[in-house]
Amino acid sequence: MRRILIALVTAATIVACGSTTDVSSSSVVGTYTVISLNGQALPAKTDSGQTVSAASLAINANDTYVFTQTIAGVTESDSGSYVLSGNNITFTPSTQGHTGATGVFDGTTLTVQAVGDGTLVLHKN
Repeated sequence: MRRILIALVTAATIVACGSTTDVSSSSVVGTYTVISLNGQALPAKTDSGQTVSAASLAINANDTYVFTQTIAGVTESDSGSYVLSGNNITFTPSTQGHTGATGVFDGTTLTVQAVGDGTLVLHKN
C-alpha cells in the first residue's frame, strides 16, 4: 500500500497541471472507490506487478485524508493532509519517508498518475 500511496502522492503531479476549473472544498469531501488501475477494473496489477484487489480514499472536511488498499489479502492504510487549488488536489502523507501526490478532480472522479504503479481512477461514492 505504501508503494501505491507514495506513487499516488508523488506522481499525480503529472496529471494535475491541466485545468483551472474551481471546485469547492465541500464538493471534494467524501469517500472514493478506486474503479480502475492502468485502465483495468480491480483486481488489477500495478506496474510493479502487485495485484490490488480493493482500494478507497476518504477525503475529510478537516483537510485530511485516509487511503486504504488491499494487496495480496493484506489491507493497509495511510493518511495525511490535502490542499485543493482549483480542481487540483495535492496530498501530503503524514508518514515519514512518503512523498506527496497531486490529482485532478472533475466533480465526481479523481484521476491520479502513480509513478511505478500506473494510473488510478477513483469515483466519488
